[in-house]
Amino acid sequence: SFNRLKSLDFLQQLADLQELTVTNNCITSIHQSIHMLVPLSYSIRKIDMSQNSVCEELNYCSEMISMLSELEYFDGHNILNIFRLRFF
Repeated sequence: SFNRLKSLDFLQQLADLQELTVTNNCITSIHQSIHMLVPLSYSIRKIDMSQNSVCEELNYCSEMISMLSELEYFDGHNILNIFRLRFF
C-alpha cells in the first residue's frame, strides 16, 4: 500500500501468490491488471486493490471476479457475501 505502483508487472515472478494488497496506489488499467493476474487465477485467494483509479472503471468488479476463479476476498469483501447480496 502507498507505494505509488502504476502496474502489477512485478507479479510475473510470484507464481504461487495467494494474497495481494496494493491499496492506495496509481493503478489505472483494468486490462493490464487482469493480464498480470490471470496466471495467478488458480492460486490467488485474496486481492485488495481499493483506492486505485482502476476501481472506478466500468465493470471493474465483475471482470476481476470472473477472471479469477479461486478468489474468495475482493477489495475487502467476501465474494460469497457479494453474490448473496446481489442474487438473493
